[in-house]
Amino acid sequence: MLNVTVSKQDAHYVVAYMTENFERQVVHTAESFVDSIYNLGRKWHLNEVHFELPKELVGSVMSFLRVEYPGELYEHRITVA
Repeated sequence: MLNVTVSKQDAHYVVAYMTENFERQVVHTAESFVDSIYNLGRKWHLNEVHFELPKELVGSVMSFLRVEYPGELYEHRITVA
């Protein structure tokens, strides 16, 4: 399971990627975060990813996931922070 926690910091978002053995933080804009989900989906099955997102990102992330990964059941893996 990969946990992706996003928090707002000034004009950017701090994204923390965490597993049992790994933790990494990356600073993104809203657009670059949504783009990074595409690369994440190529490395991880999205049913194995739990997103914790700020309310203002939920709409754009859900729209992106529905277009790029229409067959995935990812809605239950998104928490609004």
